[in-house]
Amino acid sequence: MSELKDCVESIFEAKLAREPVYLPVGISAVFQNVVDISATTRKFRIEGSTQSKFRNPGLCALTEEFGVVSLVNAYMWASSNLELSGSASDDGLLMQDPFHRDPFEGVTLIQKSRDFRRKVPTDYAFADDVRKAVAQLDRANLSGEVCAVLDFMQSKDCLFSLEGPELGLNETIQTSMPDFSELVFGLMPDDRKLRKHWTSDINEVVIHSNRPDFIVHGRPTGHAGKNRLVGMLIEP
Repeated sequence: MSELKDCVESIFEAKLAREPVYLPVGISAVFQNVVDISATTRKFRIEGSTQSKFRNPGLCALTEEFGVVSLVNAYMWASSNLELSGSASDDGLLMQDPFHRDPFEGVTLIQKSRDFRRKVPTDYAFADDVRKAVAQLDRANLSGEVCAVLDFMQSKDCLFSLEGPELGLNETIQTSMPDFSELVFGLMPDDRKLRKHWTSDINEVVIHSNRPDFIVHGRPTGHAGKNRLVGMLIEP
């Protein structure tokens, strides 16, 4: 048994069906049986918080090493107040979500509702590859404001955050370049990106790192407004 397989089984206290598989961004592990990872994920409660917060150093270390960890045959009881991907435009379609990282020091766990197919994928990539792809975008007919945002996104000063000034820049791209996420994803090499489709026949939890200048994620323009995912935040 490999060290990686042993590590995953130890963190979640469940057996894998086979060795984890390496993905272009991260790894995928399949449990032998369907597993509720809620308890093993919420390893240590953080005391003194106004909300229920939890730590899991082992899980965070694993995710920080690989960027994205896909757990197949897994589900969790996530907080109902952390619903993701719920914003729709006036036409009822999910708006695009330009590449970003969550403003949180730990890791984010995401799952879809059970027996539900979300038509819109989630895209994962390395921050540097997003910068390189942004540099290749056709700027014809783009305003000076949008071009300035694209210039900033190519620099190391851009941390793809959803906080502070970068939030406003993200909103500019979201509204002025509705195909930005899809265009950027298409310009990146296939062996350096991951498109996660949320199908109805698989129990799956996807975990991603929120470390600055590492992994970012986004969503192309959607097809339906009711495609909610739920999530959980875990600290190191």
